[in-house]
This record gives sequence, C-alpha cells and structure tokens, in this order.
Amino acid sequence: MELNVLIVDDEPIVCKGLRETVPWDKWGVRIAGEAHDGEEALEALARQDVDLILSDIRMPGMDGLELSRVISERFPAKRIVMLSGYDEFEYARQALRLGVRDYLLKPVDIDELMLVIRKIRHELAEERAEKWRTAACQLLSALAVGEKAVFNHPDLALAPGMSYRVMAGIFEGPTSASPSAGEQERDGGIGRWTGKVEEMLNTGGNLAAVVSIGPNRLLALCAMNGRSDDRTVFRRMTETVRRQPGFRMWCCLSSSFRGLDGIREHYREAVKGLPAFPVMEDAVYEAADIPEPEWLSIPEEAGPFRPLIELGCDRDTLRNRVDGLFDRFRERRYGLDNAAAFLRQLEEMLCTGLPSPQALRFAGGRDVGLCLSYDELKALFIRDLEPLVIREGTSAGVEQRMLVDKALRYMKDHYNKDLRATMVASRIGVSPNYFSQLIKKVTGKHFNDLLHEIRIDKAKQLLAETDYRIFQVGRLVGYKEYKYFVQMFKKLTAVSPTRYRMMAYQAERTEPAGKQGDWE
Repeated sequence: MELNVLIVDDEPIVCKGLRETVPWDKWGVRIAGEAHDGEEALEALARQDVDLILSDIRMPGMDGLELSRVISERFPAKRIVMLSGYDEFEYARQALRLGVRDYLLKPVDIDELMLVIRKIRHELAEERAEKWRTAACQLLSALAVGEKAVFNHPDLALAPGMSYRVMAGIFEGPTSASPSAGEQERDGGIGRWTGKVEEMLNTGGNLAAVVSIGPNRLLALCAMNGRSDDRTVFRRMTETVRRQPGFRMWCCLSSSFRGLDGIREHYREAVKGLPAFPVMEDAVYEAADIPEPEWLSIPEEAGPFRPLIELGCDRDTLRNRVDGLFDRFRERRYGLDNAAAFLRQLEEMLCTGLPSPQALRFAGGRDVGLCLSYDELKALFIRDLEPLVIREGTSAGVEQRMLVDKALRYMKDHYNKDLRATMVASRIGVSPNYFSQLIKKVTGKHFNDLLHEIRIDKAKQLLAETDYRIFQVGRLVGYKEYKYFVQMFKKLTAVSPTRYRMMAYQAERTEPAGKQGDWE
C-alpha cells in the first residue's frame, strides 16, 4: 500500500529538504502536501487523504503538541511522528501522551525514519485488511441469508490492479456434516477450517474473508492482487487441506469482477456451481468449467426398482441396484443437486399408488441439503427405500406390515395430539405389549422414535413454507415445551430449527433450473 504523508514545519527549507533528500518513492510513500503551521495542517487534512503527519514541535501559533491534540480528537486514525531539534524528555513525554507514534530528533536520521515508516505502513495495512475482512464478512452473511447487502462500504475499496472473486467451498472429511453427525461436531469442524482457509488465502498481497454457509460449506470473498494466476492460490489452499489425513476440499470460483454492485450474480454463480464437485476432475473450477449432464429418464430408471417394491428383496440386492444408478449419475456428469432432484422425483414415482405412502426424506425435499457426497446421498436414498422393499416375505409378515401401516396412518393423522402407544394399539386392535414388539420388528424403531420423526418432518415443512415462529411450530406439531422441541429437532436433523429455516430458504434460492421435461 502507498503511504500518504503530510510534512508540517514552519521553515520552508526544512520542508524542501525532507521532500527532496529522502527516497520516498523507494519506500512506497507519496508526499501529499506541506504545511507551515498547525492551522494550515488541519486545513490540509480536511481536504486531502493523509495517513501520516511528520510535524515539527516548535511552530508559531498552533505548535506541534497542540496540533497533535487536535488531530487525535478529529482524526484519530492518523499517525503522527514528531520532529524536533530539542532533545528534551518533557517534549517527548507530552507528545507520546497525545498519541504521537514516534519522536525523532533533527537532523533526521534516514535509516531511523525508514524504520518508523515501515512500522507505520505495516500497522496501517493490517488495520485496513481487518476492516476489509469485517465488512466483507458482513456482506457475505447478508448474501447467504438473502438480506439487504451493503455493496459500497468504504472499507471494501480495492487498491489499483486488484479484482474480486467469490469462492464457494465444500469439505469432506472426519468433521464433515454427515446426516448422523451431531451439531457440535459439525460446527466445530467447519469452524476450524474457516479460519485456516482465510489464513491460507490471505497471502501474497491477496485479501480474503470467509464465512460458513452450512455444516460443510464455506463462502469467501477474495480480493486478488493480479500478480499471478488466481487459481494457483486456491489450488495451493485445497492441496494443503487434502494433505490432512481423510480430508478433501473442492472450490467453485466465480468469474473475476471489480464492481461489487454485481456481486449477487457472482455469488449465485459460485454457490450454484458447487454441487457439481463429484464430477469435476479439478478440485478448483469455475462455473463455466462444469460439464452439461446427459439427462437420464426417470420412468426408465424406475423400471428396475418396481419389482423390488412389488416382490421385496434383501439389502444386498437393493444396494447393488442403487450402486448402478449412481454409476450412471457419474457417467452422465450429474452434480449433487441434479442427482438429489432426480432421486426426489424417482421416489415420488415409485411411491405413487402405494396404500401407505412413506415419509420419504427426498420427497420432503429438504434433508438433501445436508449431504456432502454421492455416498451420503446414496445412504439417504437406500434408507428411504428399505421400508418399501425389505420385508418378511410370508403371509404373517404381510399381515404385520398392514397393521403397522394402519398404525402409521393413524399417527400421521393425529401427530399433534398427546399421542400414546396404548392409544394406537387400541386403534388397530392389538395389545400394547404386542404393538411395541410389532412396530419395532417391522420398522426397526420404537413408537416414540417414529412419532418424533413424523412430528419433526411436519415441523420442517412448516419452517420451510410458513412464517410461524419457532415455538408456534413446536406446538403445532405436538410439542408443548419449546426447549424439548428444539432438543428433538436437533437430535433428528443435527441442526437447530432456526438454522434449518435459513438453509431451507437458501436451498430454494439456489435450486437448479429444472430439466424434468427432458428427463421424461
């Protein structure tokens, strides 16, 4: 950064000597002007961009000490260095008490002055970078939650030759946000990497601000100095992450831009392109690099799954069938969002006409936002299909399934009541003890766990589609106590209701344009 300096001395020859004999250009300093007394200096500060004031102490009228006092009140961010021919401790003590950064004796030692200039330049650069990062984080957070963003904040001004990039990043590793991970584990993992990524990008004259936009996702605004290929900086960062055992990272970059008034488009460009990472060969890519998928037909892909639903199968058969589908996803270059959209519609088609529609995660359309990879998406899909295809295969087993289906229908119709297992058992005509054993055998879950899942699924729908307050949502789905509702919501979704609402809102804003017409 260039340092703007104002020289203040009542002797013009001293000003000229400082201006002409010191190698200011070599130090990255520009002499912004000269003043010959305190009043003239204040006028210059009011109309010019000045970082540092080099001022004599003894001047007629307003002397250097009084000037320092006024500057500290009116322009507290300015640095002041006092120059004096008087080696008196009292002057130095007063100057330092007034906020003067250094006190140099005349004639000025060039090497000593250079050290002072370097120190002040470093301090100012650090302060400006921190202000930039603070303003940039506020801007990114506003973009992520759809709030009004301030694009013209003065602290975001770029130095000549610099340009912006928006980066969306995703992690996969031990602290990634799998559906089974606890919220503390997820937050701790991404929080750890947020600071590290910001540190790695803030090198070589670049500036970066990084915020978390999900359990496993980062968003960064980067000011690039233009001295090297931008992608090299991001590749070096992702390679550093990948050297950690078990960790991987991908980044989708926006195109380079200078005006922040267009940052929304660049933000959408990076965030919308991020889910393509499973089919990208390069860990760092731009939206323009993403290959166009070759769309699969949903009715054709549903065909191999229908016999499994009609006749039943074992888990290995189901997993092999799903593995084949995901192999085709990869071959056809399906990103994570495209694969999730396809699976949602596939589940809806497979469940059409069933006597008791399942409470499917993909059909609900929200939990997929927590998935990191093909593997997690696959696990979620298999978990949805297992209740449809894994069955006893005997007449007794079919009868048991029908009883449980009847119980589930009743629970879904009365989830918001004070529902007990004894009430449901009575409704389907079995004893409470047998009902407890039956529902655990057929579903693999206890009654209370199923009831919580039904309630929380409905709560997610209300959070995503209504403006009810959190405690109102809890009551509407059957929880009288607010804290207990929040506890159960976190347990089943690994996020708080407030965060889920924000993620649902963001998912709607970044949902890829539908290609369903082509699929069918």
